[in-house]
Amino acid sequence: MDYSTRWLAWLVAGMLGAGCTSSEEPAGIPEGSGTDDGSDESSSGEPEPEPEDVCGDGVRTGPEECDGTEFGSATCASLVTGATGQLTCTEECSINTLSCVLCGNGVLEGNEACDGFNFGDRTCETEGFDSGTLQCGLSCSIDLSGCELACGNGVVDEGEDCDTLPIDAAGTRLTCEGVVGSPSFGDVECGDDCLVDVSGCSVCGDGVVEAEEQCDGEQLAGVTCDSLGLPGGEVSCTRGCVLDASGCTGEPVPE
Repeated sequence: MDYSTRWLAWLVAGMLGAGCTSSEEPAGIPEGSGTDDGSDESSSGEPEPEPEDVCGDGVRTGPEECDGTEFGSATCASLVTGATGQLTCTEECSINTLSCVLCGNGVLEGNEACDGFNFGDRTCETEGFDSGTLQCGLSCSIDLSGCELACGNGVVDEGEDCDTLPIDAAGTRLTCEGVVGSPSFGDVECGDDCLVDVSGCSVCGDGVVEAEEQCDGEQLAGVTCDSLGLPGGEVSCTRGCVLDASGCTGEPVPE
């Protein structure tokens, strides 16, 4: 008799009350075959509990936004547009963006030297200048181009030829020959704007008799051999703008 026939006979016998009760299961049915469904159950039949999420174990799991230094793909830039810096994680494993730095929000944060019009307590004066207005660059770094150094402080600063005295930044005294060329005469002055003033200089060869020049080119300042007491000849001008009477003739006329 095969398995299905024996099972049917046992079932019919039970239904008809054959006068016997049997706790025996039909042969061929494996023990425990009704409970082995592949589920993860303990010996009591209950499912095994899932591991709990532990905040602080350095592993970001479950609903945790972060854990320790683990933030997944989150960064300051991804959470706050344009921000830099480093996220921090709270004791409750939630992300804190307070350490993120956003240049342009008017608040000094992180390593920003300025932000918008916020320079903290820094001014042109604290940066070594005499006056002017600080400016803040796009990267929140200070721009000193609006600061100025005062002319008259005795120091030849950037943009100045001199300061009070006709002496340059290297400590060399300025001369007409050094500034306007040689040969030249006169004295250089330092102007009120700390720029070289050459109005007192004369350049020999420009055809203008000025400063210490006796003549310049054909300009003899009205001097002639006759005015020098010599009866003939012509006065000339040297390359150094000095009168030359060697072209005059005759003996000096007695006064």
